[in-house]
Amino acid sequence: PYCGTFITAMPKEETGGDPASLAVQTDLVNSGSDPAACEILCEAFSPGGELAAVVRWSGSVQPGATLRIFQNTFIPQPVLWDIDSPDLYVLRTTVFQDGKPVDEVENTFGVRSIRFTPEGGFFLNGRNIKLKGVCCHQDHAGVGIAVPPALQAWRVKTLKEMGVNALRTSHNPPDPVLLDACDRLGLLVMDENRLLGTSQEVLGQLESLIRRDRNHPSVILWSLGNEEMHVQDTPVGVRIFRRMQDLAHKLDPTRLVTYAMNNDWFYIVDKHDEAGFRLDVCGGNYVFKDMYDVDGQYYDVFHAKYPDWPLVATESGGFLSSRGQYSLDDLDPDMPYRSGVCWTNPAREGVVSAYGETCTPWGYSLEQTWKDCADRPYLSGTFLWTGFDYRGELYPFKYPSVITRFGILDLCGFPKDLAFYLRAWWREESLVHIFPHWNWPGREGQVIDVWCFSNCPRVELLLNGLSLGIKDMQPNGHLEWQVPYQPGRLEARGFDQDGKLLESDVRETTGVPARLHLSSDRSGFTADGEDVIVVNVAVQDDQGRLVPTASNLVCFEVSGPAHILGVGNGNPTSHEPDKAS
Repeated sequence: PYCGTFITAMPKEETGGDPASLAVQTDLVNSGSDPAACEILCEAFSPGGELAAVVRWSGSVQPGATLRIFQNTFIPQPVLWDIDSPDLYVLRTTVFQDGKPVDEVENTFGVRSIRFTPEGGFFLNGRNIKLKGVCCHQDHAGVGIAVPPALQAWRVKTLKEMGVNALRTSHNPPDPVLLDACDRLGLLVMDENRLLGTSQEVLGQLESLIRRDRNHPSVILWSLGNEEMHVQDTPVGVRIFRRMQDLAHKLDPTRLVTYAMNNDWFYIVDKHDEAGFRLDVCGGNYVFKDMYDVDGQYYDVFHAKYPDWPLVATESGGFLSSRGQYSLDDLDPDMPYRSGVCWTNPAREGVVSAYGETCTPWGYSLEQTWKDCADRPYLSGTFLWTGFDYRGELYPFKYPSVITRFGILDLCGFPKDLAFYLRAWWREESLVHIFPHWNWPGREGQVIDVWCFSNCPRVELLLNGLSLGIKDMQPNGHLEWQVPYQPGRLEARGFDQDGKLLESDVRETTGVPARLHLSSDRSGFTADGEDVIVVNVAVQDDQGRLVPTASNLVCFEVSGPAHILGVGNGNPTSHEPDKAS
C-alpha cells in the first residue's frame, strides 16, 4: 500500500539512552485470490551501515485483505538525529513467501525526541532550541517550481549557512526530496497541508501527506493550513479543525498539530475555546497591530491569557528589501543615502532599499521581529516571511515587477544584507558585515548611512585608515555611522570585550568592470543526467574585486555533455528569460 511502513524510534531518555525503542507498523496487502502465508523481516542499519536491530513476523493474510502488523524491538547504543549531527538509520523491510523475497522497501529514519512546552518552547533531544525558521515556496531562478534534488539540497545548505534551523513548507505539501535534504543536512520542518475541509478528497490529501512524510526525522510539526479567514473563526471551522487534528493524531501520534491563523488570534481562539477545542500548538501569523503593536506585547498578552498553550510564530516579518540597492539619488541629491521608503521614480519602479526598513502594513522590521521572539522563552520560535524571494505577490508594486521582495535571499539564492543580520545572531561564530558598497562617484562629501551587522561586542569603523569611532553592539541589534563619502577603503573591525580582534569586513571603491569570475560550492558533479551544480558569476575589476554597481549583460555557453538548466539575476524587475530561446 501507499507508504505502508511507519517507523517510530525514540531514545530511552530525551538526551539519549541505551537502548532506544524501535516500533515498526507495516501494512501488508494480499492482492491475490488465496490466503497467503508470509514472513516479514525488518532490519535496521546504523548510520555507519552496521546491522543495529532485527525483528521478524510470520503469519497469514486473507485474499483481498490488508493486515496491519506492529513490531517492537530496541536499538542498542543509538546515535541520535540532531540538527548539528543529522545521523540517519535505514530500515529494510522484506516480505517473504515460501522462503523467497517477493517485496522489499527501504526507509530512512532518525532516533530523536521532540517536545513543545508552553513555558520553555521547543525541545529536541531534551535540549531547548529556539526555532529560527523561514517560510519557503518552491520557486527558484532558472527552473521555476521544477527544482531538481541537487538544487533542493543547495537551497537547504544555503539557508543553514545563514543560521536557519527550521523551514515551513508554505503553503502546500513539500517535494519529498526537500524533506530528504532536510533529513540529511539537519533542518527542522513544519510540514503544511494545503486545504481545510472534511470531504473525502481533502481528508485524503491530509492523510497522503502524513503517511508519506511521517518517517522523516526533520518533520517536527504538522500544519493543517494557512489563513483561511472565512473559516478559521466559525463553528464550522472548529469542527473542521477538530476532525483534521483527530485524523493527524490517528495517523501519527508522535507529533503535534498547529494551524497558521492570522488577524486577531484572541477572537479566533476564543471561538475555539467556546466550542471546547484547542489545536495542540497555537500558531500565529504576525501580530495584530490594531490591538498591540509595540515590542511584541501581543505575544505577552496572549501567553498571559493562555499560559498552558504552546505558541509558535508560524509567519512573521513582512519587511521588504532589494539586494544591492541603497541610494535615493533619483529623488533628492541632497538627501542622505538612507532607506525607509519605496522609490517612486519610474527608473526605480519596483525596487526598495536593501536596508530593509520598508515594511508591509502588517509587518515589522527584521530586527524587531527577531527581538520579539528572542526575548520570550515561551515562544517556540519564528518563521520569517520568507527564506527566498519568489515569483508573484509584488506588494506594494505591480507589473512590470515580477518577483517579491520578502526574502532574506533573492530568487537566485544570493544573500541580501539582511541575511547577515540573521547570520550574526542565529550562529555563534563571530561575524562582521558592513554595507552599503563604497562606489559613489560624484558624491564626495555627501553623508552615507553605513550599517554594521555583527555579534562582536564592540565594532570600530575606519575610512582610509582613520577611525570613525568604536561602538558597543547591543544584543540582537545593529550599528550605524553617518560617513561623509570619500573614495577608498571602508573597514569594520569587531573586537571582544578585552579588545581582541575577532573579525573584520571591508568595502573598497573599485575600478570599472574588467573580467568575469565563476565560482561554485563544488568542483564537479555526477554525470548521471540528474545532478545540478550552481555557478555564481561575478563582474570584477582588474584587481579581482567585485564591482557592486555593474550591470553587464552576460552570455553563457557550455561545452561537453552538460547543459545550462537556467539562469537568473534576482532582480525583481528583470524580464530577461530564464531559458535560452
